[in-house]
Amino acid sequence: MEILFTLLAALLIVLGMAGTLFPALPGLPLMLGGFLLLAWADHFAHLGTAPCSSWHC
Repeated sequence: MEILFTLLAALLIVLGMAGTLFPALPGLPLMLGGFLLLAWADHFAHLGTAPCSSWHC
């Protein structure tokens, strides 16, 4: 199932990049959705805490 989500996220990101060239496609929302789906499929494992600790969160 993780592979399916990763492929769907890659498709959304590619469609979002195409949307930056073609105004009929909402480019940035598609890319954001793709990146969020990719992070969710990876259980947010690559979202580190280094920026948060340097910003004193």
